[in-house]
Amino acid sequence: MPVICMPNCAFLSETSRMIAVYQKLVEIGTPVIMATHGGTYEFALIQEGIPYQRIEPFMTEEECRRHVAAIIQVKEGYEKKSALQHVKAEIAFFNEQNASAVITGFTLTTGFSARSAGIPLVVTHLGSYVPPIIEARLFTCAEYFDSFFTSLIPDAWITRLSLWLYTHFILHSKTSNFVADSLHIERVRSLDDALMGDLTLITDVPEILTIAEEVMEAWRPKNAKLFRPTARLKYAGAIYAKLPGDVPDRVLAFLHTDLPKIYVAMTSGYPEDLELVYKTLENMDVRVVVCATVHKGALGNAKNILVADFLPSHLVMPLCDLAISYGGQGTIQTAIAAGIPVIGFPLQPEQNFNLKQVERHGAGLCLSRRSLRRGLLATAICQVLERGSFRESAQRLQKWQSSRDGPLEVAKIVSALITK
Repeated sequence: MPVICMPNCAFLSETSRMIAVYQKLVEIGTPVIMATHGGTYEFALIQEGIPYQRIEPFMTEEECRRHVAAIIQVKEGYEKKSALQHVKAEIAFFNEQNASAVITGFTLTTGFSARSAGIPLVVTHLGSYVPPIIEARLFTCAEYFDSFFTSLIPDAWITRLSLWLYTHFILHSKTSNFVADSLHIERVRSLDDALMGDLTLITDVPEILTIAEEVMEAWRPKNAKLFRPTARLKYAGAIYAKLPGDVPDRVLAFLHTDLPKIYVAMTSGYPEDLELVYKTLENMDVRVVVCATVHKGALGNAKNILVADFLPSHLVMPLCDLAISYGGQGTIQTAIAAGIPVIGFPLQPEQNFNLKQVERHGAGLCLSRRSLRRGLLATAICQVLERGSFRESAQRLQKWQSSRDGPLEVAKIVSALITK
């Protein structure tokens, strides 16, 4: 009875997480099958030499773009009929494979298919953005909501309102209810309920998140209207992309300098943001490597900036002094693993939280997209590069994060779950 790993290949972060978990499950001898509806980053599975099953319907590039946009704009990622087709195909696949559990990387349809098939659902895609964070009042999102209008409102009010919306808003409610009603299973109760699994694995460490392990594992849902009573949480550890291949020679040569070196990873966002970052950096006495993916054509030809399509970030970041990102957990954790500080501009609340955690520990700065448009990035870069305390704090986080092998912990936890 194999475990099924199901990444949403519209996202590199979720594809790479499932790759790492799959490899560890194979390593410890747990039967496992990689399966996906396909998508933009399906090629990563091929690069890693991982055999996988493609489940119809296959995701088109347009659908992948819709999924990425849905995260930023809080919109429906699936159309109703398409979502139901995905779920029914997954149910048939799980039954055909006699699956023992499903681990997903943001393939949200598995929330319905796994429960309909009667097998445990394990998720890693929430990162550290879990209910105890809200309950401990660690969550803030002022940078995400930053505008002229919100600048007139106290940050505490904005956070309080956003927390209420977070706990009561149902993501994909129309689509989710349509699918649930069609399958005659329970509807989604809240945003958390839509994103969480039977077991939600926190891809972080207690020292960085500042919530003790025993507290996290003892958490139980307090409001039955918002959470399934069986939902459980457990720490696993960091999981971030380790793409195959070496650092290209041209990148190594470019970074062979005494000048400050900056790595820019802003791939799943707005091209105009990357253009603003580019224009800021081309006028600074630094060397910059930009991982641009789909945004490559929107940039210029500055001599101090090298633009590449895809790079093994876990190998490039240790060669740099600073990372600039939207604040996705994978990029943040790659920077922490390299022991370098981060400056970020969150596109959504989860990214805001990731960056604020880094800022609280003194290892970076969380800025708003509005501050980027107002030309404040250059000052922030100088501040981080000139103060050694940022690098020292990043290295402290590096030590904490390296205490756990996240993918191996996930593999062990899932193996224990299916052998109970």
